Amino acid sequence: MRNYWMLFFPFLFLACTSHYSMHDFEKVKKIDMHVHLNTASTFFPALAFHDNFTLITLNTDAYSEDIVEQERIALVLARNFPDKIFYLSTFSMNDWDSVYWADSVLAHIQRSVLNGARGIKVWKNIGMAVKDRNGNFIMIDNPRFDTLFRYFVMHHIPVVGHCGEPRNCWLPLDQMTVSSDKNYFSRHPEYHMYNHPEYPSYEEQIAARDRLLEKNPGLIFIGAHLGSLEWDVDEIAKRFEKFPDFYVDLAGRVCYLELQAKDNWQKVRDFLIKYSNRILYGSDLASPQEDDDLQEAKKYIHQAWVHHWQFFVTADTMRSDQFEGSFRGLHLPRKVIDDIYYNNAARIFLTHKIIQQ
Repeated sequence: MRNYWMLFFPFLFLACTSHYSMHDFEKVKKIDMHVHLNTASTFFPALAFHDNFTLITLNTDAYSEDIVEQERIALVLARNFPDKIFYLSTFSMNDWDSVYWADSVLAHIQRSVLNGARGIKVWKNIGMAVKDRNGNFIMIDNPRFDTLFRYFVMHHIPVVGHCGEPRNCWLPLDQMTVSSDKNYFSRHPEYHMYNHPEYPSYEEQIAARDRLLEKNPGLIFIGAHLGSLEWDVDEIAKRFEKFPDFYVDLAGRVCYLELQAKDNWQKVRDFLIKYSNRILYGSDLASPQEDDDLQEAKKYIHQAWVHHWQFFVTADTMRSDQFEGSFRGLHLPRKVIDDIYYNNAARIFLTHKIIQQ
């Protein structure tokens, strides 16, 4: 009998440790690969390091700060916190109609990579805002991008692409599925695409992104915000099966997984387990502004990270401020959590070798 228990004990130990718990949150190394550090303040990094996060900050052609200033801030942080903060560069759509645009952008990207950028971010202004001289919306599969994306493939440069918006953006307010979308688009009807049929449709945004992937095999492409396919994990799975180098991040879209888990818990859990090597944790959190209440900001940031951990790690009954009703945490295996929270981002951005000029 004594020998029996000695043989059984290791298996009992493994069974007890095959999942993480809430107590493991600060112990487990994690990467938040989608944050926006738009100030050299150490406030946000200090919170992240306390919660055992490495950060990847994404420059984007969206903020009032130009991309040169964003890169300057990113470089200050990356040099002050080597091995803890990394950054992705971006490029400007200014002067698109100039014959020199592509050469200028390519030169900027080459400088960024030499400075240590771990990839490139493209933003939703491509497809939803910028137009050419003839008034046509510039979509992400426009042939003028071909030189850049071929360069990214050739030099193994990962691309994080925010293409389009949540499908809710194209629905009437009373059909939107989460309260943040309803509140935002009710306050900003100018951005509510349901009111603007003259803009490219949701389907056109997704189709343009998919065409980009079709004509650039080998492009390491991370679809930001669940690839704007947040409404149905089956739609994401279709792209995973079709495009072997397509990934998604979770930034700003965990609530959509929670909503789907409310109605079909097993489907969401099976999806995350099956494709654990294609999904990256990101929060879309940003540095507080100068006039923000720092104590409130600290509370908000930490609670967001903890809430996500609880959803993925535990089997707790939970609620969200985004929709009515309760849902259950997914209680994902330790290996799946390790992939989503660390291994995938580390492989793509931290240990992956970009081929220099």
